[in-house]
Amino acid sequence: MDDELQRLFGQMEGAAAYNVGVGVVVREFVQRMQFVETLNEMLPWDPKQCAVSPGQRILALVMAFIEDRKALYQMPEVYRDRDVELLLGAGVQATQLNDKALGRALDKLWAADPKRVYSTICFRAIEAYEVVIDRLHNDTTSISLEGAYEEQEADGPKMARGFSKDLRPDLLQFKVGATVTGEGIPLAGDVFDGNATDQKWTLEAQKWLEGWINREQREELLFVADSALVTDDNLRHMAKEGYRFVSRLPNSYAYATAARAEALFGPAERWIDIGVLAPKQGSRASHYQLREVQGEIDGREYRLVVIRSSNLFDLKRKTLARRQEKEHEAIQVLGRKLGQESFNCYEDAEAAVTAQLGRLGVRFWKPEHHVEAEIVQPPRRRGRPAKDDLPRPAQTVYRVHLEPGPKDDDAFERECLWQSTFVLISNADQSHTAKDLFLAYRGQAQVESAFRWLKSPVRISPVFLKNTTRISAFGYVALMAYLVYALVQRAIRQALPEGDTLEILGRKTDRPTAQAVFDVMQAAKVLHLKFPAYPVKRILLTTSERINRILILLRIPVDALITVPPSIWPNSG
Repeated sequence: MDDELQRLFGQMEGAAAYNVGVGVVVREFVQRMQFVETLNEMLPWDPKQCAVSPGQRILALVMAFIEDRKALYQMPEVYRDRDVELLLGAGVQATQLNDKALGRALDKLWAADPKRVYSTICFRAIEAYEVVIDRLHNDTTSISLEGAYEEQEADGPKMARGFSKDLRPDLLQFKVGATVTGEGIPLAGDVFDGNATDQKWTLEAQKWLEGWINREQREELLFVADSALVTDDNLRHMAKEGYRFVSRLPNSYAYATAARAEALFGPAERWIDIGVLAPKQGSRASHYQLREVQGEIDGREYRLVVIRSSNLFDLKRKTLARRQEKEHEAIQVLGRKLGQESFNCYEDAEAAVTAQLGRLGVRFWKPEHHVEAEIVQPPRRRGRPAKDDLPRPAQTVYRVHLEPGPKDDDAFERECLWQSTFVLISNADQSHTAKDLFLAYRGQAQVESAFRWLKSPVRISPVFLKNTTRISAFGYVALMAYLVYALVQRAIRQALPEGDTLEILGRKTDRPTAQAVFDVMQAAKVLHLKFPAYPVKRILLTTSERINRILILLRIPVDALITVPPSIWPNSG
């Protein structure tokens, strides 16, 4: 080492390495859609009193949600190992991101009508990233809470027990709903009561959207949702407001039964074979057939599309085979029970068999039984008989012999076919073929899969969020994190050339998720060299071919990992 270099390092006050990859990706994406500027514009705050703007604080929460999966849990400690200035702007320090400061930012978000704020951010993101709105999907999830929350604010969503989508019915919860495009980019979101039904929320979400999307636009796009969409009230509202939709028709509607019966037991040639839609799955890919019939609800005509799936058939076949075996065991048990009973007449024995088999609900066996008359001698009375005590006369009783009998193969096959079908309902015109409607509905599964990413953070603890309105505001922060997640996923998939793959942690994929991107970028580190009277010198410490390729696909320059922009958000303190 030469003297000059030795002298330089001799003056160094210290060095530290920081993880920056995930935070920089988030920072770059939110900058393009004016995330912080929108929050600072819509939230009440005084720039003269705030060293760190509410937009920056909420961005800090979003970054922590995405990278650390933690709510307000020890935020200063979380950012102690982060390059805070690089991520949030010059002058911002980890100590400024304490629980109280972040809690006040959540209060400001709640006071500004978080639902309106969130939709404004979403629409600005859609404009910035040129997202096409041709299809909308609805989805909901529940977020569990630790603690009792006995005192709740009257103006916020109610923390309550309800149907728990993370299988924790013992915990209080609130619900989060979102309306997203076909690519999974949110348009609107909501935080609502933990015991509210999806059906009610779906109707309220439609009414909310009508303030943002006019009737002409609603008539051009296709609204897609699961069966919670289909209620009499929702159907009437959609017809009145001009929605074009496709959803799954609940089996509780008689029209679903009629449509399936007509499709399954009508002419076989009317089925349309649409084949395999996911050929990359190989032998696991499902083979689909469909058939369209017409139905009428409340005087309105609807298209009913019956879908038959080979994978669903195989799945139901296994389930029904287990049920068939249980029926066999149940009939044997019943046979032993009835065999130990005696009846006074033939009719009573037959009636008992009919009643007991009816309670079992046997469907896949043809039970066989016969009733035999038997003469029995009543037992003698206990004790020494009297001299004039004559033996009691013999009695005729009737006994049942019951066996499972042969399998009812026809009934079994009919049930397999029945349960391997489901019905879609739509009021879209014929410009959407039946196959188009099915493909649109299949997109709901992809959106639901991405939306489940919101389930990854730890449960919210009352130690850090005692105020239920803050909990609700944090729900909107989670939705903001989901918006960034969806944009990153869309960007990486669009940028990846057709037929090309991306290696993620040893596995190649042509449809990388945003989480896979974050997992790779987690390895990007920056070294800080600190000298007296000089700004911190940042050196890219860890990089790789995979990291560089992701940055190129996301259109993020490598220098973004080490360069603090001169003024990220000039209107902040």
